[in-house]
Amino acid sequence: MLIIAILLIPFVLSVLSLFIRKEKALGIINALGYGLLLGICGLFTRNFLLDLHPLSLWGWLYVDSLSAFFMLTTAVVAFAASVYSIGYIRAEIEENRIE
Repeated sequence: MLIIAILLIPFVLSVLSLFIRKEKALGIINALGYGLLLGICGLFTRNFLLDLHPLSLWGWLYVDSLSAFFMLTTAVVAFAASVYSIGYIRAEIEENRIE
């Protein structure tokens, strides 16, 4: 079930970005969503390291220790980028570089 959550959170955040027009609200929702993703990936990695058995999603997507490590690493980078982007996008809008 955690594999599905890891796949769905970025998809839901991208769909929400189509409908939310306030940049501050979008940045906060994005940062919270990727924070949730980071927490789920941390929980997933912890559970995986305690069990050490590869997990499967319907027999076509497998997660082993290497992929769990890279999911956690990617989630850390995505969370840091989403937090940094709040101020960055605000500065770009104030300078009229984007609308």
